[in-house]
Amino acid sequence: MRRLILFTLALWVTLVAAVVIAVGVGHQQPASKRLTQLHLNDCELPCWIGIVPGKTTLEDAQKHITGIYGQSYDVAYDVFDSQSTYRQVYVNITEKGDVKEENTMSFEFFVKADDSHIIQFIEFYFPHSSLPTTAEIFGALGSPTQFKLSDIANDPRVNADPQILFFNYGGNNYSVLTGISPGLTTSILWNTPIRFIDISPIPYQPETQCVVNQLRPWRGFRSPQLYLDGIGEC
Repeated sequence: MRRLILFTLALWVTLVAAVVIAVGVGHQQPASKRLTQLHLNDCELPCWIGIVPGKTTLEDAQKHITGIYGQSYDVAYDVFDSQSTYRQVYVNITEKGDVKEENTMSFEFFVKADDSHIIQFIEFYFPHSSLPTTAEIFGALGSPTQFKLSDIANDPRVNADPQILFFNYGGNNYSVLTGISPGLTTSILWNTPIRFIDISPIPYQPETQCVVNQLRPWRGFRSPQLYLDGIGEC
């Protein structure tokens, strides 16, 4: 009995040490050029390079972008006017003299379609040739506070592999969702690619009361299927 207790304690200590080392490795990963370009740490989230969703106007945002990127990058804006309450402003930033996909950063502002022109939220999306990884995001933002499954994660009618899942930062203060797609039965790893990043001043609000829409505590690197266990269908 004593040997069993000692073995269990030793195993527990080993597992804890492995988790600590894994987190440390994630934080020590050098930022890719893509993450360096983003300047995620220039100001406290949900602020980005001086742009605060819910407060900053499109005109002021353009000034911030010029101040950060104007010398080394070509900046292009494309405005899409829809019939909704938001106007979408697509922004492409390309390194001067190099139009390769990996040297281009794309994002869009969702701007209030009224006279205020206040940016409501920001969405960054990345080309498949240069996706940042979970290790890089953890290194830049730390560990997520919460985790969200896709709205269709437990829908048997949908082929859910690869699946879009979400890390959430900000808790009850704001929302930064990072979309990943490891596949439903594949563990989330340090090299799992990040597809996009959404920054909003408003905490995440589920569209329905369906359990799969709810944020749940981040429980570490494991198969997304384990997050589904016991959830059931809507």
